[in-house]
Parts: sequence; C-alpha cells; structure tokens
Amino acid sequence: MKKMAAIGVCMHKILRIIYGMLKNKQAYNPLIDKQNCERSKDKQQEKQQQENANIDKSRRYQEFDIKAPISRKQTKKRREHDLSQCEITSQSTGSTCSSKTKL
Repeated sequence: MKKMAAIGVCMHKILRIIYGMLKNKQAYNPLIDKQNCERSKDKQQEKQQQENANIDKSRRYQEFDIKAPISRKQTKKRREHDLSQCEITSQSTGSTCSSKTKL
C-alpha cells in the first residue's frame, strides 16, 4: 500500500472510532470496534452472495428458445440465413428445399 493510502485508511478508522464515542457517549472499547469490523465483513459477504445470485438469474444465462418472440428484422435475417443454407445443401446434395421455413 502506498504511503498516502495507508494514512487515509488510518485516518478513516480513527474518525469512525471518535464518531462512535461521541455518538454513544462512551469511552473507547476495542471489543466494540472488533465486533463492528466483523459485522461489516459479514454484510459484505452477504452482499457478494446476493450479487452472485442475481448474476445467475440474468437474461445472459438463459437457454435459447426457438419459440421466443423476435423482431421483424430478426425474422427476416433468420429467413435469409435459412434460405442461404438451403441453397448450399441443395448444391451439394442435389435436393430441393421448400422456400417457406417455419421459425
């Protein structure tokens, strides 16, 4: 850690301690500070777990569904792709494809 970063961390900790002492009108107790640090770590872990759970539910990880609604533009692109694939297979196999494909 750089020098100024370490000074900033120490300053923040001292300010938290002084604020807690003034707010609660109590003398400094190191056990209270230790408990607060542990509680903070627990909250941070819970927040991380929630974020991980939200990532798993995002649309990015959904399975592909052929029956899902699509835009007109995407429908046109898929038809053009299917037709071009149909032409490729007809040239290699000699068979004909139907011009209408279901999406």
